[in-house]
Amino acid sequence: MRALELSRAELERTLAERTSEAEAAKDRLRVVAREAAHRFGNLFATLQAVARRTAGETTNVEVYVEALIGRIAAMGSALRQVTTEDWAVSVDFGHIVETQLAAYHETYAEQIEVRGPGVLVRTE
Repeated sequence: MRALELSRAELERTLAERTSEAEAAKDRLRVVAREAAHRFGNLFATLQAVARRTAGETTNVEVYVEALIGRIAAMGSALRQVTTEDWAVSVDFGHIVETQLAAYHETYAEQIEVRGPGVLVRTE
């Protein structure tokens, strides 16, 4: 009988620990979900600004669509660089800039110059 009481006490203690761990994990997920929602809101605001800015540069729908698609692709490329560089703590900003400008070097090489001190962008 004593062994059953000890086993039951151990099970209750383990259950209480696991329940507490599950609640803590749920709280962390709520924080992450709120942060993700906030960041998506920022992303949508940025996309809206890019769309408006691009619209102000042309009245030709085909030119607008092509420019907007290019700008959204560039944003995606920059995001991938910041988030997939072997999950580094930081990424060189100059590398991001050079990658974004690479498509323009053939046409505008004389007009493009990237210089300045190295700056690391935190990926967190």
